[in-house]
This record gives sequence, C-alpha cells and structure tokens, in this order.
Amino acid sequence: MLALTVADARWNHGAVSGVLRDQFFVRTVAAESLLSAPLETLEEDHGFLVDPPSVVEDWRSRLREIPFLKDGLAGVESIPDETERAKMLVRLFSAGPLLNRCSGSDDLVQNVELVHRGVGCCSDLTMVFLALASAVTLQAREVQTALHVAAEFYDHARRAWVFVDPEFAIMARGASGTHLSLGQLRDARFRGERVRFDFFGLTGHPQADTGAVRFYYGYADRLTQLILVMGNNVVSVDRSTRRLRWLPKPAYEAIQFLLGVRPVYVEITDAWHAGRRRVGRQVAVAAAAVEGFGLLTWPLLYLVLATMKWGRGTVRGCKPITD
Repeated sequence: MLALTVADARWNHGAVSGVLRDQFFVRTVAAESLLSAPLETLEEDHGFLVDPPSVVEDWRSRLREIPFLKDGLAGVESIPDETERAKMLVRLFSAGPLLNRCSGSDDLVQNVELVHRGVGCCSDLTMVFLALASAVTLQAREVQTALHVAAEFYDHARRAWVFVDPEFAIMARGASGTHLSLGQLRDARFRGERVRFDFFGLTGHPQADTGAVRFYYGYADRLTQLILVMGNNVVSVDRSTRRLRWLPKPAYEAIQFLLGVRPVYVEITDAWHAGRRRVGRQVAVAAAAVEGFGLLTWPLLYLVLATMKWGRGTVRGCKPITD
C-alpha cells in the first residue's frame, strides 16, 4: 500500500523554512483514495479546499474585465468534453514563458495578464490554470515534482484524474493510448513503459520543442518526488493575500495556514520514493530561531527603508525591475 507524507506548506518559502516544515509538520496517511478519488470525496473526507460558489461567481465577474478573457471563457465552458475543455483553457492563456522567469507577483489577476504576455514560470501558469478552471466548471488540482509544477483535472466520463502541463501545453498517454495522471506517468517511467506526449498549444508556442518536456518528464529519477496540493482555492487565497499584503510573505502565509485558508502539501512515499531525509531537532530549533528573528525584526527594517526613501527619494538597490 502506498503512503503519503503530508507537509504543511506554511513554511514553504525558503531553505530555512523547509527545515521547519519537514521537521514539525509531516505526517503519513493512506494514499490510494487521495490519488484517484473525485474532488467531492477529497473535499469531504480529506479536507481538500475549494472556493465557495459565491467566491467563484465574483471571480467570474472580475475575469470579464480582462479583454482576452471576456468572450473566451464562455466559449471554453460550453465545451462538453472535459479533456477538450482543459486544452482550450490552456490555449486561451498559455503563450509560454518567453522570459523564462517567475512573475514575482502575488496578485492573481495580474498573474493572469502576465502569463498571457509570456511572463511566468510553471507555478504561475499552474495557478492561473486552477483559477480559470473554476470559472469554467472544471475540477483541477496542483501536482509537483522536485523540479516542476503542473496540474491535473478530473475527467468525470473516465472517473480519473488527467495530467495537464499548462506551461508546455501537453498531456500524456500510456501504451494503451489512455490519458495518464502524473502519478501514472511516474509509474510508467519507473517501469520502463512507453509514454507519449500530446502537444496541443497554439502555433509558435515556445515550448513546442520536446527537449524541455524530455528534461522534466523523460527520466524516472526526475519524477521520484510527487506532491499533491490539497486544495484549488487559489481565489480565496488571493483574497486573503490582498488583505495581508502589508505583511512579509512568511508572516501572511503562516496566518493563512493557521486560518485554514492555504492548502497543505501531500508528498508520496512508496517503492519509488522513501521520503525526504529530515534533519535533527537541534537544527530545526536553530532554523526556527532564525525564522522567528526575521519575522520580529521586519517592522524595524521596513521603517529604516521607508525613512531612507523619504529622505533620498528612492532606496539605492531597491528599485523594482521593469520590462
């Protein structure tokens, strides 16, 4: 039987924080139901977080204000086949990461606009896919490997989760020709079975080159770690972040987890992966001290920077990068 390591992602923002997460916020649960169960079961039995209907409806109204989505989303939602709906949704916004870097934005609407212009990395495009999926009645969730972030959507006709990579605009098929989940793709690689990738992006998509796909998905050792994120409530998280943005990121993420707004991570441990090695408690306590010191001293640092900006007009070295 498979097992899962559940890592609370409240500290998922750096090397020091990763030490705390691995030491203090890890537990093991049965895996089978989490990997294959429909979203309703995940929500009822495993605490999978989703956006409430009222939040989704408000989000739809906000999306209508974005020119390239104003008419496109309605057309996507009208597609009955969920696999084709997922493909059309990716085509709607995925221009590919032309600048090959993350957007750096914590604003959901801004990220939607940025990825459409080719700014953003795998995590940005996956977040946008989850956000837009809720607006077109597509059930989706985030999946991760050690090197990459992608998504899965639930195909009700097949009663199965289907892997989709919004950055590369690809899905995967097994030897039988059936679409795979990321877990099934991973199993196939470790067993030496054939996997075929279907590229469905628009003409000129910069990720049509199969070299990058092979790098992330072509070798079993790069798929050893598999993580499920237990929630697709990115709109609710965005609402919370906009209210807490005056705090540093570690602080508002901690608050979001304490309030149950941000979902936990679930790391699979099985025959292919024994789990990440955890450090000793002394190291974790030292890391906690460093983390706590940073959170306690940030108001003083903010005041110093604000004073320098007021006195000099700007802070040398702190001007944001613009394209």
